[in-house]
Amino acid sequence: MEAIKNIADLQRLETNIATEQQPQKKLELTNQFIAMMIFKDAAKAKKYLSRQFELLKKFPNNKYIIQYYTHIAFVENQLYQYEASEKAYELSIKEAQKIDDKSQLAAIYIDMAGTLINLNKLATAEEYLQKAEILIEKEIKDFQLLKARFKCRQGFIALHYEQYPRAIELLLEAERIITEYEQPLKIKDYYFLTLVQSGLGRIYEQGD
Repeated sequence: MEAIKNIADLQRLETNIATEQQPQKKLELTNQFIAMMIFKDAAKAKKYLSRQFELLKKFPNNKYIIQYYTHIAFVENQLYQYEASEKAYELSIKEAQKIDDKSQLAAIYIDMAGTLINLNKLATAEEYLQKAEILIEKEIKDFQLLKARFKCRQGFIALHYEQYPRAIELLLEAERIITEYEQPLKIKDYYFLTLVQSGLGRIYEQGD
């Protein structure tokens, strides 16, 4: 049912984007569409990101500028363009620091760590995770899902170092936090669940 709902939402949003004339509303709808599409079709998401960029040049909005860089970074990572992803996350962090949004910064740091892991920049990835951990522990009230993402990234770093028992522990803890969360999950939370399963699968393959 969740997949059907998401498809219906995407179709509705795409139709509304095409007909919406008010720039700020069009930006909002486009951002919602991209936030879902990046998990389904990276190439199509990138097309809409180009449209969003043109809108932002005419109607600057800090909130959507941050989202633009975060989404383009995620898409580039999905398309294996890791250097481009890293640069986009750097721009996203720079913009998020201007408004001092602790929750958003922590999320971006965690996402940046994922790209850095793919670049095999493990020490730098750990530095970004440390920054995220400080915010999660001291600055953010509803931190459980961010903590799950944080532990997932830690698990993948342990996996790269072939520290398999620790990787299993961290990945299972991430899974537990997400599956026991009492509020409705977002599509990104399900994405992290797939990452957890992917990581565990790689570990179990090593044991065969």
